Amino acid sequence: MKEGVPERIWKFGRVARLPGGDQLVSKQIELLKAIIPGITRLGVLTTGGALSHDDQMLGATKAAQVLKLKLIEVRVSAPGDLARLESICGKGACQALYVMQDPQMQSWRAQIVEWAARLQLPTVSGSAVSQRTVL
Repeated sequence: MKEGVPERIWKFGRVARLPGGDQLVSKQIELLKAIIPGITRLGVLTTGGALSHDDQMLGATKAAQVLKLKLIEVRVSAPGDLARLESICGKGACQALYVMQDPQMQSWRAQIVEWAARLQLPTVSGSAVSQRTVL
């Protein structure tokens, strides 16, 4: 059990981290590349705090290697940090954006959509609810 994490949540986290958990992320990035075949630089928006973060990053890294993409990680810890997207991904530095599945960012989806639209970044999300909103 991870220190400071209640057992019931840790057990859930372990279930969520079964082998192959990174495959969904890989497939989502493959889909993004199929829709926008010319992309070479992909921003990855994350808080780094989700239980599945490591698995998601592994999936993103595997997909990036296969698809010859450069991943550009954008870490945020609050909605106000989303402005970092402009300094990190603006002016073509990122050609698209992958939003990692993260319960904390789920509540920021309207702001994420706003920033992605402002920067004209095609965006896909690891969260089913956000996919409908962002795409």
